[in-house]
Amino acid sequence: MALKVSFTFRPYQEDGKHSIFVVNTVALVEQQSTYIKRQTDLKCKGYSGDMKVDFWPKQQWMTEIEEHEVLVMTSQIFLNLLIHRYIILDRINLIMFDECHRAVANHPMRQIMQQFENCSNEEHPHVLAMSATLLNANIKADKIESTIRVKNDILLSYRIYCGNKSALLHLIQSESLRKYSDDQMTNVLLDYLITQVMLIRKLFDNEMKGYIELDRLSNFTCNQIQKLFAILLKYHNNLGKEKFCCIIFVKERFMTQVIYHVLKTLSAHDRRYSFLQPDYVIGFQNNPYKNTREVSCIAK
Repeated sequence: MALKVSFTFRPYQEDGKHSIFVVNTVALVEQQSTYIKRQTDLKCKGYSGDMKVDFWPKQQWMTEIEEHEVLVMTSQIFLNLLIHRYIILDRINLIMFDECHRAVANHPMRQIMQQFENCSNEEHPHVLAMSATLLNANIKADKIESTIRVKNDILLSYRIYCGNKSALLHLIQSESLRKYSDDQMTNVLLDYLITQVMLIRKLFDNEMKGYIELDRLSNFTCNQIQKLFAILLKYHNNLGKEKFCCIIFVKERFMTQVIYHVLKTLSAHDRRYSFLQPDYVIGFQNNPYKNTREVSCIAK
């Protein structure tokens, strides 16, 4: 005997909030909307590009929102609705992301999350991100242990701020890697690795909670990074009218990306360092772990 789950929603016109289910394909729009209607008594409808929704006026969208409590749609459609302000985040109680592991680089899911910057923390909707796997990787099982050791050593060698940046880049790399992995044991080990790195990031974020970005740079970076800041500022101040230019060499290639992000943030948040226009160059190797499109996108 099948039982439907029952929910109560306040009408949208009475300041009620609705739920959005974000998927990546037209087929998933139909699949998920049908499932929700079958398993609950919610008023649910799916929206995809083949319905010509890109040409709908605002009033038509407002009618759809008024008549339905759960809207299932592709990520690009939802992003367009947010950009055009046909629907705003503080009128949503829950956003569900299916296949959230795709939210890298310029994917619409990632751009949707960037819209949260335009909404106060108190008004942020709840987010439920779902994925069959958090990782993508192309690495042999016998290389997993050394890969984990390298990642762990890198994270522990930095202080909290740089370690947090490093962890994020490692997560993006691992996401790209597993696309090529067809070994079950490798996938299991990588899943464990990504989970641990995510926990480390959470610990880092909690430790820095309440600090503005500039204070995080001052209080949570290691002595070597602090010395680098001081050296850069000293030589710039001694140049006079000459254009500042320097090259920084590092031992590990991954550190180039970490320092790049740190200096870019420093330049944006401290006027004394506004002269910095960082970039980085690394040699090419035919190894997807060291050369991922996602990392290049987020870095540049």
